[in-house]
Amino acid sequence: KIAYELVMNKANSSLNVRVEPDTASEMAGKLYRDCGAEVLERQNGWTKIKSGQLVGWAKDEYLYFGEEAIAEALKVGYSIAVVKSDALRVRNGASLDEDVLGYAAKGEKLVVVEDAGDEWLCVEYGDSVGYILREHVSEEFSIDYGESMEEINERKEKEAADKKKL
Repeated sequence: KIAYELVMNKANSSLNVRVEPDTASEMAGKLYRDCGAEVLERQNGWTKIKSGQLVGWAKDEYLYFGEEAIAEALKVGYSIAVVKSDALRVRNGASLDEDVLGYAAKGEKLVVVEDAGDEWLCVEYGDSVGYILREHVSEEFSIDYGESMEEINERKEKEAADKKKL
């Protein structure tokens, strides 16, 4: 259950999020195609949103609200398994007889690939997949966030530095 009013990007690409509710205002960041946000305030065809570290204003015409936002989130979102036990065994298959691939620490978040029955979840584990017992995790639903201009600039600088290393 989502405890806040959700909006999702409905533009065909990234949506510019502004510092003020005005298209001439400075960019606060971008809300990408499959990203969602929490509604903070609404005024004159604009909505102030929070998406990760990004806070700013987006035009209503480019956002899904209400049931449409929830339907979109369910299409693009994913489940996360948060480890509750101290060291959770990640197995090669959905059985206690399967080999242990490794361990996940308490608080670790694993992306759920599929529900593997009443007791098991198939999760991303390293470059592969593994199976964990459902009773040792809490499950959360997650959607991706937008990026603030600071995050965008840091990412671009890192990408440029990585290219120079090649």
